[in-house]
Amino acid sequence: MASEEAEEHKQKGNEAFKAKDWDDAIKYYNKAIALDPNNAAYYSNRAGAWTSKGNHESALSDANKCLSQDSQFVKGYSRKGKALFDLQRWDEAEAAYKEGLQVDANNDGCKNGLKDIQTAKDRIRAATSRSRAASSGGGGGLGSSLGGFVPKLVNRFKKGGRMQMYLVMLVGYFAFKTFTGRNNRSTTSDSPSTPDSIEFDDEGEAASAPTGQLVRQFTEARGSWLSYLQVMGKSDATLIMLHRTSLSAEVEFASVMPQLASIVRVLAPDRPCHGYSLCPTDGEPSNGSYLNNLLVGRPSPKRFGLVASGREAAKQALTLAQRRPEVQQIWLIAPNVAGPEAAKISTVEEVRGWLKDQRTDNPIAAIDSLRWAVLGGATSRASADLSIAGLPKSCKVTVLYGEQDTEDEELIQAFEREGITANVRNLGGGEPMTDVLVEEVQQAMGEADTGSTSHEEE
Repeated sequence: MASEEAEEHKQKGNEAFKAKDWDDAIKYYNKAIALDPNNAAYYSNRAGAWTSKGNHESALSDANKCLSQDSQFVKGYSRKGKALFDLQRWDEAEAAYKEGLQVDANNDGCKNGLKDIQTAKDRIRAATSRSRAASSGGGGGLGSSLGGFVPKLVNRFKKGGRMQMYLVMLVGYFAFKTFTGRNNRSTTSDSPSTPDSIEFDDEGEAASAPTGQLVRQFTEARGSWLSYLQVMGKSDATLIMLHRTSLSAEVEFASVMPQLASIVRVLAPDRPCHGYSLCPTDGEPSNGSYLNNLLVGRPSPKRFGLVASGREAAKQALTLAQRRPEVQQIWLIAPNVAGPEAAKISTVEEVRGWLKDQRTDNPIAAIDSLRWAVLGGATSRASADLSIAGLPKSCKVTVLYGEQDTEDEELIQAFEREGITANVRNLGGGEPMTDVLVEEVQQAMGEADTGSTSHEEE
């Protein structure tokens, strides 16, 4: 019978969905719907696949079709709410979730959806308040930006020992950045700033800025403040760049980001406990959960790329890619290089040794490394095992190694087992990693803008 055959296609679609093969899932749901067009569950399942694929308009259409077939099918309301949320139509999303709760007051999908909306609205209100305070010359200065970190630091300082040296170094960090102009408003290409010419939207985000201008912004993440650098791009693509452990976004990527402005919109967060980002009480989350807070409420990019330097950043990038099927390209820079142990960079000489190993003599890198040791290095040594399972099959991976880096053969084999071909590129002859990275991103994401890159059809 047709209904039995339709159920078989639905089950195959569910299996493909669990394997995160969204295209196959949609194909099977299409077949089920063709055989039984009045089944609300089929439309609901296909809406979920469209959402995971990043096509939120199609997800909304299928959610509406689901509810037109059965207005009591509560999952249709959570599907509709999620699609509207992803389209940033938050009031409509809230109404959809509330309608679902009228059908089933205990539905977790609708309850969690309302929580996501509240989180997004709270973020907008906080960002708007900060933007207005900045435009009126307000702001609490260094003390307010540090929040609850100062009492924590003072308590540790009272214990004596090398904590006293750390405090001196931390004060030196901010003093150095102030006296060298790193905290001042500037239009130089190597110093992120917020000049008067930048306009902010209602969410506190930079709505417009001079081409190639680095902008530093702050957002709340996991009850702490997260700092990030941003360069506005001219396309619908987004690139997130994650720096190496104990460094900062400014040290590793400030010189690269302006060069990508014509290709993508770039976000480079200071990871928790690094740079200008504060450290949660339990240290830096090893799974990169803070990235979801950074992205919540933002329009979903049609194309998404990730850059990660070092092993800990690689783990966070891969985890994010497993959650966001729109990620099309990942660049992993020396993914077998783990961050230092805080105990091993407790003196100036040890910091110099660590930076020498990383082949940088940047003085800000030295200060960033010491500050990382003070804030969260001791609590940020969680396992950095890299998991490849669940990456979108269409995702392309490039692994970049410096001249003195050792290849991670196990990682490449793991990609192969998942059916993902990783392109390995070894740099030699003193070829700068930053130049290679810019070239890679421009080629991969720039071509897509011009339409010269073909994509598989469903």
